[in-house]
Amino acid sequence: MITIVCKIPKQENEIEFKATILKVTPQYLILDVPRVDDKRLSFKGVATSILAEYEGGVYEFAPCQIVFYKENYVAQCNKEGRKINRRKNFRVGISILGSMIRGGDSPVNVYVRDVSASGFSITTERNLNIGEEITVKYSDMGMKLSLTGKIVRMVNEEEGKNIYGCQLDKESPAIAQYVQQKQRDILKKRSR
Repeated sequence: MITIVCKIPKQENEIEFKATILKVTPQYLILDVPRVDDKRLSFKGVATSILAEYEGGVYEFAPCQIVFYKENYVAQCNKEGRKINRRKNFRVGISILGSMIRGGDSPVNVYVRDVSASGFSITTERNLNIGEEITVKYSDMGMKLSLTGKIVRMVNEEEGKNIYGCQLDKESPAIAQYVQQKQRDILKKRSR
């Protein structure tokens, strides 16, 4: 499995898709990319890169051209992959049920996957849009937390669920402190 990252021109947003490598040659990759609403994806006019996890790290191959050819996608990357760190701030996995509010909608249950001082991610069956602002509320370690952010990344997951990466409106020292406290709490539980 690899991840295809698409950056939309003149925007800071990214969309991510999981894909399966069907064949590797020295010149290209043949990929199986899931359809969206039973339609093929077009990567024309979109800056794309490929992320692959191996040897204990994440490697980015960019720029890449991806085209549909004979029932599959063909990807060509012009440069060798480079090891990257995808995160600006440390994230702690929490896997807690929370409630999400967007616009004037009623709250819906979501799974809060992880949190950092600059962002968070959720899993939901709902379809959300890149650039949309949401608020997620949950309780943990005796605290009531409220995170408001903009959706900047989406990854399709199996079983009809999507993972949405959100950037907080502003970095929060209180959230950074919560992340550190949560990390200490996890380490204490592991050492028992």
